[in-house]
Amino acid sequence: MFEQKQANATLLNLPDLWEGLNCLDVGLFTIDQDGYLKQCNSSAARVFGFDDETGWQERHITSVDRMLSTGLADSFAELRSGSKTFARKGVKCTNACGDFLDLDLFCIPVHSDNGHNDTAMGVIRP
Repeated sequence: MFEQKQANATLLNLPDLWEGLNCLDVGLFTIDQDGYLKQCNSSAARVFGFDDETGWQERHITSVDRMLSTGLADSFAELRSGSKTFARKGVKCTNACGDFLDLDLFCIPVHSDNGHNDTAMGVIRP
């Protein structure tokens, strides 16, 4: 599978990274320790099927994964603990708008300066 990797929380605060991936039509999102979407660029919102950049707010990963059926919600506890990364390629699913997608998803734990895994960062691409 993948060697365990962790990102540093500094990555989450780089606006150029978020915008650059958005320009490449690559979705970037974060999930907080309770499983709620915390940040989401417009490409990720579009893949999820939300009609605007705020439609993802207050969404729990289980409700998002109920639509996309990637298995991320089932693996979230292990991801959050830092014991593994999450990767799925070629997931065939339907988003919130009813659009059929064939997508790739990768998610890694993110550790804060105190060393705790406070969130997870994901990349999603149709």
